[in-house]
Amino acid sequence: MMMNKRKALQQQNNHYEKQLPKETRQILTDIVVYLKSFPISEYQVELVRLDITRMLLEGAARGASASEVLGEDYKEFCKGIVAELPPRTPLQTIAYHADILFLGLAILMPLWMVTGLLDSVQNGGSLIHVPVSSGTISATLIILVVSYAIVQYICKTSLEDESEQARRKNRFRFILILFFAVLVCMAPAILFRNTVLNVHIAVYIAGFVICFCIHKLLAAYTD
Repeated sequence: MMMNKRKALQQQNNHYEKQLPKETRQILTDIVVYLKSFPISEYQVELVRLDITRMLLEGAARGASASEVLGEDYKEFCKGIVAELPPRTPLQTIAYHADILFLGLAILMPLWMVTGLLDSVQNGGSLIHVPVSSGTISATLIILVVSYAIVQYICKTSLEDESEQARRKNRFRFILILFFAVLVCMAPAILFRNTVLNVHIAVYIAGFVICFCIHKLLAAYTD
């Protein structure tokens, strides 16, 4: 399977990467994160990572820095490589975003189940049905959108050429934004607690299993 090939290639890359100097490893990590912002598969990212790692290892052997091997503009270097790769097809793009959706649901559903059952017990209910509130539904949608936006931001800005002081300011700004994003995400679940439906726990667990299985299938398809 393609996923197994990608994992084997990833392990090989991890082994090679450990042989690089610390500063070069950080640059390579930023490059790989930036590559993930493009519409290419994870397998293609690992193939590119392997080629770049080999180039950097050869450069390090002769005393050359990453900028001497790849050029001063890492972004342009990445764009040049990606331009030579086949992009995702429309169907793969749909599958990729659907995979993110089902993965997010598979992560959030156990959390909402636990909090819903705790609320049910506190209100004198049973552990057979999981109450689903309008706030939970709203919070789920907001969390999925905000999480996707944050990941894209991190990927697209991983190669920003900044001073150490600017980096520290951006880290503080990012943490502040993340804090308010968490508040915005959780606010609906806290404020709007009116139950819109009660789901039998067996149906709820089955829904979680289905979401997780669909995620695994889509991940294998888009890999």
